Amino acid sequence: MNKKILAALSAAVISIGTIGASASMMADTTTTTSKLVALNTDGTVISQGYNFFDTSVVSGLSGIKQIACEDFKENIFFYLTESGEVGSVSKYNRSEYNALSSWENITYIDAGNDVVFGITADKTLKICGTNASYYRAAQNWTDIAWIYAKEDAVLGITESGTVVATGLRANDSRVKNWTGIKKAVFDGTNFWGINESGDIVTTESKFKASNIKKGAELLGDFKEIECMTGYSTAGAYSRLLALKNDGTLVDITNFNSAYGTYEATVLYNDVSYVSAGAEHYVIVLKDGEIVSDRMVPPAVVLGIDIRVNGKYVDSDVDPYIKNDRTMVPVRAIAEALGAQVAYDDATKTATISRNGYEVKITMYADSAFVNGEEIALDAAAETVNSRIFVPVRFVSEGLKCSVNWKAETKSVIITD
Repeated sequence: MNKKILAALSAAVISIGTIGASASMMADTTTTTSKLVALNTDGTVISQGYNFFDTSVVSGLSGIKQIACEDFKENIFFYLTESGEVGSVSKYNRSEYNALSSWENITYIDAGNDVVFGITADKTLKICGTNASYYRAAQNWTDIAWIYAKEDAVLGITESGTVVATGLRANDSRVKNWTGIKKAVFDGTNFWGINESGDIVTTESKFKASNIKKGAELLGDFKEIECMTGYSTAGAYSRLLALKNDGTLVDITNFNSAYGTYEATVLYNDVSYVSAGAEHYVIVLKDGEIVSDRMVPPAVVLGIDIRVNGKYVDSDVDPYIKNDRTMVPVRAIAEALGAQVAYDDATKTATISRNGYEVKITMYADSAFVNGEEIALDAAAETVNSRIFVPVRFVSEGLKCSVNWKAETKSVIITD
C-alpha cells in the first residue's frame, strides 16, 4: 500500500498517494491545523495530521464500514463496524460517548459539534454527546435513510425523499415542501439539496440556477453536496462543493451567508467522494488517491448593493471593499446607464462610450482616460471572475455621474 506523502499537510495541496480508499472518508479541520482520517477498501484506517492520529493509533482498526470526525475537535473520531457497532478513538477520556457501547444495528453515522448520530436498522436515529439535548426532536424521526451533521444542525433524508432538520438554527419548516431529495446540507443560514433529477435546490432566495455554471455542462446531474463553513474578518462564509455523477467536482462559491455569489468552477475531475471541514476539503479520486486543498475566504466585505437611478443593478458578481476602496463591476453599471462597453483583450483595456464621452481604462493601471484626458484612480482596475472592477469614484469622474454611499443599507447610489 503506497502512502507516500507528496507534501506537508500544512501546504496548500497534499496527496496521500494511491491507497485504495473507499467513499467512507471524512476530513475535519480547525483554523490552524488539519487531520485526515481515511478508510481503506479493506476496512483498515489510516490518518495524517495531528500526532494523535498517527499510524500506530489506527493500525488496530479493521473491519470498519464508515468513519466520521467531530466538528472542531482534534481529539476524537468515530467508526462504524461491519456488524453495526459504533466506537470512538479519542486522545482523552470522553465519557459523554460511553453510551456508544450499547448501540447496535447501526447502518450509518455522522458527527457534528460535540455530538454523534447513528441511523438504526429500523430507520430511527440514535444521538450521543454533550450537545445531544439540542437534538431531542430528532429522536422522534422515523424512516430515515441518510443524515448530515454540521456544526449545530443535523438533517435527515427520509426514504421518501423529504427533509427533516433540527438544531440551534435549522428550522425545517422551510423545506417541508421538498420532495425527492437525495442529499442535503445546511450552511448555517440556508438549506441546499440535490433532487432525484440531479438538480440543486435551495432556500437561498438570491440563488439562481443560471449562476452555478461556467458552461451548461455544469447544470444538473449532481449526486453529492458538501458545505464548508467558517468565519473570517468579512464575517461568516460558506463554500458549497457539488459532485456530479461523472466525477466532476464543482465549487459553488458563497462567500457570505446573506450575500453570496454562485458562479461555479471545476476543482477536480474523476472524483468519487468529497468531504469538507471548516477550511479544507478532502477528495478521493477514482484511482484511490486522496487529495486535500485549503480554501480561504477573501479578505473583503460583501453584501453591497448597487442602485442606478433608483433601480437595483442585477449583476452576476458582487461589489466588494478592498483597502478601504469600494470596487464595483464596471460593465453592469455602464449598461445600467445605457453606455456601450468594449474590451480589447490584447491590451487589457476597456472602452466605455456614453453621451459623447469615451472612457478608456486598462487593467491594473492607476489612471484612466476620458476623451484623451488622463484622470488618476484611487485604486487600480482589476478583474475578478472575468469581470472588470473599478473604484466607485471612477464612476463619478469617468462617467460623469453622482455617486453616494448609504452605510445603513450598504448601498452604492448612482444618479445620472
